[in-house]
Amino acid sequence: MLIAAVCALTALAVPAVAMADVEPNDGITEAEGPLAGGIAYAGTVANENDRDTYFFYVNGQQQIDIRVTETGGAGCIESRFGGPDNEELDEDSIFAEGESHDFTYSTPPGVTRFYLEVRGRCSSEARYAFTISPTAAITGGGPTLMSNPTTEPNENAEQAFGPLVGGVAYTGEIQTQNDEDWFKLYTAPGTQQIDVAYTSIGECSPEAELKGPGEYDDLSNYASFDEWQHFTATSASASAYYVRFTRGCVGSRYEFVVNPPGALTLSPPPPPAPPTAPVSTPPPAKPHRGYAIANPGAKVEKGNALLELMCAGAGDCAGTVSLVARANGDSDAKVFIGSGTFALTRGTSVVLPVAVSKLGMGMLHLSPLGQVHVHLSGHDLKGGSLLLTATEHHRKHRAHHPRRRHHHRHH
Repeated sequence: MLIAAVCALTALAVPAVAMADVEPNDGITEAEGPLAGGIAYAGTVANENDRDTYFFYVNGQQQIDIRVTETGGAGCIESRFGGPDNEELDEDSIFAEGESHDFTYSTPPGVTRFYLEVRGRCSSEARYAFTISPTAAITGGGPTLMSNPTTEPNENAEQAFGPLVGGVAYTGEIQTQNDEDWFKLYTAPGTQQIDVAYTSIGECSPEAELKGPGEYDDLSNYASFDEWQHFTATSASASAYYVRFTRGCVGSRYEFVVNPPGALTLSPPPPPAPPTAPVSTPPPAKPHRGYAIANPGAKVEKGNALLELMCAGAGDCAGTVSLVARANGDSDAKVFIGSGTFALTRGTSVVLPVAVSKLGMGMLHLSPLGQVHVHLSGHDLKGGSLLLTATEHHRKHRAHHPRRRHHHRHH
């Protein structure tokens, strides 16, 4: 009874056996998986040109052990353990039939993808087996994407293949020494984070480039053989991006995929808005380009001096009429007695009323500041005529006129 129980426990401890090595599985773009834990996988490499690639997912921080054993072939296999992009974490060659090697690794938080590759070292066939433990550490994840070949011509942005769909693996080939393969993708409205994962499917690697909408958005690098590399970009609004492959060798093959699918759309972005035309603000009027002429025979009516002003000269006129009286014949003692503003286009005139209380004889002229001054002398008047002498004054004339002596006339 005890022996039967021990045998039963031993049977439970033996991992299940599964045949692996479903061809083609000759690299990360054809990798077989995702694998499960607690299963003994078995496979065969035909010769030194054959390699079998597998992948699996680990959930969270775990201590994992991948044991690879040569089961036939007299030391003709070597194995390699790779990280999420198949960057090498460890490698080992097995030199004798029945010999094993353990890849042990402490995994990071979150769900992480890992790769295992078994390669032939001899011209003859070799057999192998491997297990991944602990079983509970292994979880499910996405499969290897089916490759979608692209078509020519796609030599420039105008001929670019696309728009691309997110989460789809696209493949292409550099077919001539000056071949360029262009692809276009459109980001959805709003802020989007995109990732372009790319790899070379041969040891002669082409150059990859991501061209963004901005002047400094372009990224470039040579694709690595059997290892994922990435371009990442942030699209602030609906935009067009281009992926380009060039150089390398004739026959260079590559694969790339853009994620996440929700960041892309099949609709092109709206055309950019035309630049806003600058608001044209007319320059301020130059009021002194012309000059105003007041009529010599202005008159006083109900306490207002009615001055008829006409705009003459090369341009428009604007300014202020100021009436200034000289008190008691003293040329230095001036009394401001009224003013009024005017703005005239060339060749027009206006009658400008200016409130006054003191009138007499005087002189009228346009000052350099655009003001029409009426210099008066005399006594207080309540009505009558304002006798003026018109004096034309242009801005190019002297700033001041020589003072004239006037005889006082009383009304």
